[in-house]
Amino acid sequence: MDLLKHDNFDELITAVYDMVETSTVLEKPVDAPRITRELFAIDETIVARLLSTPEFTAVCEAVDHLINEGTVYFDCTDGSLYRV
Repeated sequence: MDLLKHDNFDELITAVYDMVETSTVLEKPVDAPRITRELFAIDETIVARLLSTPEFTAVCEAVDHLINEGTVYFDCTDGSLYRV
């Protein structure tokens, strides 16, 4: 499934939430770049290049949705995401 397609935004939101929930339960913080790398199998290690990808933008949009919904918390001290 192509999670970048607009029609699949709900699936992307679910996938991002699942990763955040799992990381919260395991007490292993996760951030948007890591989620992007894992969901889309991107090997990019240079963060500046990763941040300019459409995959990263899509993950950030999903994260914003989850934050606005009140189900995910963004820790601005280190960029980690946690389930509320």
